[in-house]
Amino acid sequence: MSNDKYCRRSFLRALGISAMLLPMFDLEFEKPARGDAPKAPKRFAALCWPEGVTNNYWPTGTETNFQLTDVLSPLAPHKQDILVFDGLDNRAMMDQFPNYGGHAALPYILTGGPGKYLLYGDDQAMGDSISLDQELAKTQTTPYKSLVLGIDNKHEGNPGSKYLSLSGPAVGDQPNAPVVLDDVHAIYKQLFSSASMDPEYLAKVRAERKSILDHVGKDLERFGGRMGAESKQKVDLHLNSVRELEQRLDAVGTNYKPAPDDTTIDPYNVQHYDRIARAQMDMIIGAFASGQTNIATLLMSNSHNNMWVFYWLGGDFAQAGDGSFNPLRSHHELGHRGGDGRQNNDDSRRKDTVDKYFVSLFAYFIEKAKAVPELGGTMLDNCCLLATNVMGNGASHQNTRLPWILAGSCGGFFRTGRLIKWTNGMPHNRLLVSIGNAMGHSMTSFGAGNYGGALPELR
Repeated sequence: MSNDKYCRRSFLRALGISAMLLPMFDLEFEKPARGDAPKAPKRFAALCWPEGVTNNYWPTGTETNFQLTDVLSPLAPHKQDILVFDGLDNRAMMDQFPNYGGHAALPYILTGGPGKYLLYGDDQAMGDSISLDQELAKTQTTPYKSLVLGIDNKHEGNPGSKYLSLSGPAVGDQPNAPVVLDDVHAIYKQLFSSASMDPEYLAKVRAERKSILDHVGKDLERFGGRMGAESKQKVDLHLNSVRELEQRLDAVGTNYKPAPDDTTIDPYNVQHYDRIARAQMDMIIGAFASGQTNIATLLMSNSHNNMWVFYWLGGDFAQAGDGSFNPLRSHHELGHRGGDGRQNNDDSRRKDTVDKYFVSLFAYFIEKAKAVPELGGTMLDNCCLLATNVMGNGASHQNTRLPWILAGSCGGFFRTGRLIKWTNGMPHNRLLVSIGNAMGHSMTSFGAGNYGGALPELR
C-alpha cells in the first residue's frame, strides 16, 4: 500500500468519517495523474494443462494474416484479442536436465527455473524458485494477493506434478508452494458468500461512498477558504484527491453478480471436471471484478492427468483404454497415442478433440472477461490471460514448441491479433519477463540462467 493511501485515510478519519467506512475509499483502481482518466487494475491469470498437442494444432499464415486450425477454432471470435506463440521452448529445464521429458516441466512453467532433482520415479523435478504469479502477488494490496486454484489437486501425491504456483526455493525435500484450492464450494463460500457481494448492497455502498465524498468535498472547500496560502494548498491537494476518488467511483460497476454456487458439483468426481473447470474460471472473473484479487492460476489438474477421462465429450472417450494409466482412456494415454497428428487415425482424432476442448475452455475464460464492462471497454482489455501447456508434443514429451496463447492487451501493453513465430526457439523466460513488465513490474530477467529480457516484438 502507498503512503498516500494512509495519509488520505488519516485525513478522512480526522474529518469524522467512521473507521468502518474508511475501507470503502481504498479502491483498487490505479490512481491517475492529475487530469487523466482513471485506470483499471491490471490482472494476470494463467491456466495450465499437460499432454501437449499434435501438429494439427498449429496455425498457418503470416503474423497478422494467420489461419486458425480446427483445434484452435473456438478462439475465432477472439482472434483480434490473442497472441498465438509458435517456437517457445522450456530452455531452463532443457539446460538443467537435458534428458527430462515434459512431465517434469510443471515446476518450470511459471518460474523459468531452476528446479531441483526429485527422487520420485523417472524424469522428475521439484520447484526450487518463485513463480511469476507469486512474484507479482508481493505488491498487491487486494484482500487476496492471489488465488491458486486446481482441479482435484488434493489426490496428486507427487510434489513435482502438483504445483504450478511456487513461493520460492524448496524447503528440504518439499516444494515451497501455496495451498492449492480445489473445492469449488469452499472457494465460493470464501469469496462470495458475504453480504458484501449482494448487488443491492454494492449499489447502496457505492451511493454512500459518493454521498460521503460530496459531503467531504464541500467541507474541504469551506475549510480551505479560511486558511492561509500554504495550508490552503494542502487542502486543495486533498480536495483533488477526493475528486479523483469520485472519478474512480464512477468507473466502478456494481452490476456484477457471480453465478450461484452449483451445489450439484462434486469437486472430486472426474465426471464433473468440466463443470469444475468452468466454475473455477467463473470465480476467478468474479474475484477480479469484485476487487478481491488481481492474480490467479488454475492447474487442470497436474503434469500427467492420469485421472482425466472425458466423459462429457461422449462417443468413445469413456471406453476402455490400453490400461497403461487408467482402465479407461485417460488424458495421459491420449497424449501418448496421439502421435504427431499426421496418422489421421482414431488416436490422433481423439487427441485433437481433447486439445480443442481445452482451447474451448480458454475461449470460455476470454468470453467471461469480455462480458464484464470496465472503463468504456471490458475487463479483458486490462488482463493478461495465459494458456499454457507443460510440453510441446504429447507423444514425444518434447520441451520445445510449447503451445501457449496470451489473451488481452493488459492495458494496451501487448499488441494482440497476431501469430508470433520464432524459428530458432525462444526461451519462455522472456515471455514471463514481458508479462511481468505488462503488470507493472520492472524485472529485466526472470528465472534461471541468462536468457534475456522482455520480448519487444510483443508490443
